[in-house]
Amino acid sequence: METATIRIWFDRFSKATEESVTHVQMYADTKAEYDSCAEYDLDGSKEWVVAPFGTVFSYESIPDELLDYEFSVGWGRPMAPCLIAWSDSFVIYIEEFDGLQNIRWVPRFPEQYKLQSKYF
Repeated sequence: METATIRIWFDRFSKATEESVTHVQMYADTKAEYDSCAEYDLDGSKEWVVAPFGTVFSYESIPDELLDYEFSVGWGRPMAPCLIAWSDSFVIYIEEFDGLQNIRWVPRFPEQYKLQSKYF
C-alpha cells in the first residue's frame, strides 16, 4: 500500500508551483471530526496529535512529528493529518475520495491569479 508524509506532499507542491508553504492550520469540518481522526489509527496512536485542532503554525515551527508522520494514501479510512495550508498564492488542502487521499491546491486570489497566469 502506498504511503506518504506531509513533508513529501509539501515538497511536491513546492516543486510544481515554485512556492513554499508559509502556514499550516490543523483543521477539520468540526472539532469532533478532528478528534475522531486523531484518535483512530489501526497502527497505533497518531504522532501528529501534537498539534491540537485549530493550531496555526508557520512552516518553520511545524513539529517534525507532523511533517514526517507516515500514513497510507490508499483506499479505506483517511489517515493523513487533518490540515489546511497556505503559500503566498495558494490554499493547500487534502483531497479525499472514498479514502484515497492526495494533496491539492487552489489559488488564494483567483481573479488576480487569472490575470497574471500564463495558463489563462
